[in-house]
Amino acid sequence: MGAETHRNEPRDNRDHIMQVAMPTLEVHSQPHRFSIEDYLAMGEAGILSREDRVELIDGQVVAMSPIGNPHMTSVRRLAHRLRRQVSQEVMVDVQNGLNIGENTQVVPDLMLVPTERISWAKPLQGKDVLLVVEVADTSLERDRHAKQGLYAKSGIPEYWIVDLIGRCLEVYRDPAEGRYTSRTVHLPGAVVSAKLVSEVALPVEEVVPPELKD
Repeated sequence: MGAETHRNEPRDNRDHIMQVAMPTLEVHSQPHRFSIEDYLAMGEAGILSREDRVELIDGQVVAMSPIGNPHMTSVRRLAHRLRRQVSQEVMVDVQNGLNIGENTQVVPDLMLVPTERISWAKPLQGKDVLLVVEVADTSLERDRHAKQGLYAKSGIPEYWIVDLIGRCLEVYRDPAEGRYTSRTVHLPGAVVSAKLVSEVALPVEEVVPPELKD
């Protein structure tokens, strides 16, 4: 009996120590943040593909919202209209990457970029863009908040959100201290001009779905 008690005591003591010590342990886990270089390397290695529909935001790979037919139709109408309006000095860039800082690469639905800023050697940066446009349905809150902050901080002078649900065009201008200081909302019937591309005049009803009839 004495020998058996002697064998059990060390195990009981260890159990007691673990029960006391474990609640005091703190584990600090931080998500790994990728650089744009890391992100592109994952694409080259086949870990990510364009079909995955992701963006790199603040070092994290974030899934983009699925694209439904209203979204695709709006983007096509936008691109068609603007390509007919802008001069050869401005390129309409559709759903291509935009680098912001060292660990963010987003894919706006449409950008207007001076043709001279399109380079074989250098990726497109926020400072190169005259206007960025996002078409939103399920992504509306992200586009209004997270994307707005990114675009304002990068110095893009004008940002449009085509709100498919609300059937309107939100226009953000005059970035300062990480946010746009001007916001206007335009309904069908309105024609919206771009601040730095004077030839652009977009009728809102061309890029939002028709009103449903009862």
